[in-house]
Amino acid sequence: MNKLKFNRNTKFSNLSSGEWSALKSLKKRKDIVIEAADKGGAVVVWQADLYQKEALRQLSDTSFYAKVDKDLALINQNIVKNTISDLIAKQELPATAKNLIITTPRTSCIYFLPKIHKPNNPGQPIVSACSCPTELIFSCLDKIMAPIVKTLPSYSKDSQHALEIFRDFSFLDQNKLIFTMDITSLYTVIPNDEGLRALKHFFDQRTVKEPSSETLLRLAELVLTLNCFSFGGSYYKQTNGVAMGTKMGPSYANLFVGFIEHQFFSQYHGPKPELYGRYIDDYIRATSSTKEELTQFITAVNSFHPALKYTREISDTSLAFLDIKISIEGNGLCTSVYYKPTDSHSYLLYSSSHPSHVKNSIPFSQFLRLRRLCSDDSDFSEKSEAMCQFFDKRGYPVSVVQAGYHRAQQIYRQAALQTAEKENTDRIPFTLTFHPHNHAVESIILKNFKLLQNDSETGTIFSQPPLISFKRDKNIDNFLVRSSFQTNDQSGTFKCAPSRCKTCPFIRNVEKISGPKRSIKIIDHFTCTSANVIYCITCTYCNKLYIGETEDDWVTDSENTFAMWKEMTRTHPNQSLDTLIFLIILNSIWQFAAFPYI
Repeated sequence: MNKLKFNRNTKFSNLSSGEWSALKSLKKRKDIVIEAADKGGAVVVWQADLYQKEALRQLSDTSFYAKVDKDLALINQNIVKNTISDLIAKQELPATAKNLIITTPRTSCIYFLPKIHKPNNPGQPIVSACSCPTELIFSCLDKIMAPIVKTLPSYSKDSQHALEIFRDFSFLDQNKLIFTMDITSLYTVIPNDEGLRALKHFFDQRTVKEPSSETLLRLAELVLTLNCFSFGGSYYKQTNGVAMGTKMGPSYANLFVGFIEHQFFSQYHGPKPELYGRYIDDYIRATSSTKEELTQFITAVNSFHPALKYTREISDTSLAFLDIKISIEGNGLCTSVYYKPTDSHSYLLYSSSHPSHVKNSIPFSQFLRLRRLCSDDSDFSEKSEAMCQFFDKRGYPVSVVQAGYHRAQQIYRQAALQTAEKENTDRIPFTLTFHPHNHAVESIILKNFKLLQNDSETGTIFSQPPLISFKRDKNIDNFLVRSSFQTNDQSGTFKCAPSRCKTCPFIRNVEKISGPKRSIKIIDHFTCTSANVIYCITCTYCNKLYIGETEDDWVTDSENTFAMWKEMTRTHPNQSLDTLIFLIILNSIWQFAAFPYI
């Protein structure tokens, strides 16, 4: 390691000073919201007032959401703690289940991805639930639910799995129809009681029933009900369904629909589709029934459950499902690639700071995808020509693109459709943030690793060299895109307005607070009524700082704190309280773990 010359003061950047200045200026703009499109890979610049209008339109729908008067994160955290402790005490969960309790919870926030492929560009609501009180619980539940989802008769894992189903399908009669169905707003329309009933149905079918179905349902109920999130300084909760962004969301939605399918097919006695596949809320079906019989089937499906409503499309030629174009050919189905009209084909730029082998492998992976999707060789060649143009626009060398194409061309489609099994390894991973200079670190580690292997004490631990891998550094997306949305332009601590507020006279609005070691910039908007905050009380006479935190709003907590404030006046008897101290709220208490010392 001594061969490397480390300089803590040297910073490397692939952006010029002008580009950095432009990026910072763009980040400060409050009149726009930058988000990725819901589908297609495009980047959308959304006018902030229109973004807010769309968000409030959805959040005002009382069928799905309810506004709450304060942040419920602390209350929800206590409920989680008490529930887990109770289940452990009753031996329904092992003692290790205490690890399901988040130590430093944060309030979730909702954001919206523009659906630019749909009329009026509605927003797709996504809840960022990182470190929310139930995060570890829904991650644990998903591990139990995901394997059950794979047993559903209609389950389609992905496009590749669907292609295998299409390949083996044949129509039974001269009537040949394909149709798609899409469940409207699936995640939010699932009634909680019926969703839990569906989970119980599947949990009871497990071979090993530990934890018990009742215990798992109790945990699932926490996830469905303790879902407070913020938007624009206000707080809401989802009253039905599961939030998109919750890890167990897809599994939960899959199992609910699978449960309804089971009920429907046990009661419906008319002709049924021979091919029946579903990817979460998207169906693909094929049938040899007549158009009238198919219409009767769709009507029955659409009226079976009051919460589930479907859009549908029927064709006797071709339709799109996921990224697949499906066409009727003879007695079977042929497939090709399907691009939405809004698809931007925004593959990684070749100039991007990524390992060369990663960039060079992208063309091959996309040509291999075409090899799977295109059932006809001539169609594969045609679609590959278009793919070459996509990569040319992203700056890829012709040699790299052609190498990827020829490599994929030599693979038989049957072989391309087979799922490659991942190789298991017990090598210890060593992850580095990618930078061209890190290759020197990699080579030095591998070259000198034998020192550890040959040592009598460390040899048994480090019997194999580490698996060195790279993660990407922050990109422009991380710099500009934010899940939280604030309606207030100005950061700082502000008076809450009521004339009788005892705290307002002491509020001072500043951009930052300086301590003996460093300065802290205030990046959010706070008032006396903000709860769960870290605050700073500053003495204007001797410049001493007092840093504290309160789980209540400041108006409530200040009643217990005024005594401390008055104590400060005894040190400076000639100074009045209102001129001696002032209050600044620095940050949310949920950010405390990352809060630097000042």
